[in-house]
Amino acid sequence: MVKKIMLLFVVMLLAACDVNDADVASRNVGKAAENFEAQRRFVFYKGITGEFMLEITDLCSKDNTSTVRTLGVTCKTGPNTFKKHLLGL
Repeated sequence: MVKKIMLLFVVMLLAACDVNDADVASRNVGKAAENFEAQRRFVFYKGITGEFMLEITDLCSKDNTSTVRTLGVTCKTGPNTFKKHLLGL
């Protein structure tokens, strides 16, 4: 009887988790990109004039340690070489 109650509890707990395939895929792609395993494309332009400034397409990771006024992008350019791009807002 106790095993049936525990099984029912586990099934109810798992049913309460609303995780769909799209959420899992998004999380996996994001994790792969942060580990330099997936191609990313960053495009920078001036919002007021619409002027194109810079485009980066490579194995890149967004730098989460940058300040609010800057965006950092670190790209893997070779087996042991990396380049970091900083852009002020």
